[in-house]
Amino acid sequence: MSVLTDVVISRVTDQGFGVADLNGRSVYVDRTYTGEKVRVRIIEEHPTYYNAHLVEVLEASPFRIEPECCYSSCGGCAFNFIDSKELLKLKNEFLLSCLKEQCVKFDCILPECSGMYDFHGYRNKAIYYVRAQNGKFVIGFFSKNSHDVVEIYGCIMEPDFVSSANEIIAKWAEDFNIHAFDESTGRGLIKNIIYRSGEGTGERMLVVVATDFQIPNLDELMLRLEPLKFTSVWICRNKSQGNSIWTDELKKISGKEHIYTCLAGLKYEISARSFLQLNIKQCEKLYGLVLEFADVKSSDVVFDLYCGIGTITLKLAQKARKVYGIEIVPEAVKNAVRNAELNDLRNVEFIEGKSETVCEELVNKKQIRADIVVVDPPRKGCDSSLINTLIFLNPEKIVYVSCNPKTLARDLKLLESDYKITKIATVDMFPNTLHVESVVKLTRAGL
Repeated sequence: MSVLTDVVISRVTDQGFGVADLNGRSVYVDRTYTGEKVRVRIIEEHPTYYNAHLVEVLEASPFRIEPECCYSSCGGCAFNFIDSKELLKLKNEFLLSCLKEQCVKFDCILPECSGMYDFHGYRNKAIYYVRAQNGKFVIGFFSKNSHDVVEIYGCIMEPDFVSSANEIIAKWAEDFNIHAFDESTGRGLIKNIIYRSGEGTGERMLVVVATDFQIPNLDELMLRLEPLKFTSVWICRNKSQGNSIWTDELKKISGKEHIYTCLAGLKYEISARSFLQLNIKQCEKLYGLVLEFADVKSSDVVFDLYCGIGTITLKLAQKARKVYGIEIVPEAVKNAVRNAELNDLRNVEFIEGKSETVCEELVNKKQIRADIVVVDPPRKGCDSSLINTLIFLNPEKIVYVSCNPKTLARDLKLLESDYKITKIATVDMFPNTLHVESVVKLTRAGL
């Protein structure tokens, strides 16, 4: 199907599509914004909606700008054509719409989203896909809603060394006939290239994801990469047929086991697979809100659930009597213990396991109760069992950190009978997208 038509965009989705109405069906158009009149080409027809490509903007939004990036099809910055101040408003509107949809009650004011106006080079981690396309070794990012790789060596949101390294790797692959992975056949050697960098330390990590530990002419690649001064280089062996990245099979090729980063006055040890917020400057704002909302006293006992490598836990420990960090990923717990040692914080204990199980043991077996609970779940939000655990713990305050307004709203509704929302704020962690980090303070009902 290929039909040209003119439509008016009435709203946008969190995935970056403008939505118009045509004959009682929704039309989804990439890279369009509310209020714009656009000419589109209908490419797919479904029972309740159409998918369309943008052909021409007939009447542009006053908030439309010329993107700084020349790659419009990489699938990363869905809203890089919209003014950043307008986008901050949209992030708050997205959160409020999710809360309204779940009928979540609150009467506190949502301040303006805390933005970032200079986002050049902010990302401390970059994941590139390597694929065989038309007989070529291609490095880049997936195009939106596809597994086609758009050839990109570097992004303005990443440090400069990333593009330099990608150029070196591409030339090395060409010189020595190194094969990229082919999803259609499952053949090929190199699948991904991952970069990590430490804020305030200058340290860098490179991870090559490959189908085998044995990479021909690897010594030559290492020689060519020497000017970029990587602190740590690894190979992750991944034999799977699909586009998954990480496995447990990691082998250090050179350098140190870890790199270090500074965050909000503390130092953290980062391993290849450690979770760390990609935007350190905005992360410091986020953690500032967590501390403000928690309002930790020197007599308080705090539980930090989904604690990862302990970034929030250790900030809480600077103020609390005792903090328990709970995390299910063993490697993250090891990093967290080491990070406590690095920063000489001794009033913190990290426990490996499911939050529900560990919390029950702390309360029932050790008679330890939390005055404050901080929870920072993944995008799927809290399991219903963890919501029950939060109610069981019955702390005076809960500080909920969320990267997904939809699951946040769902969980807040489940807590509504026992807790009231007393503060809420947002932080722009990923400029040029509709992604938003939220922090919510919940106070026990009746206090």
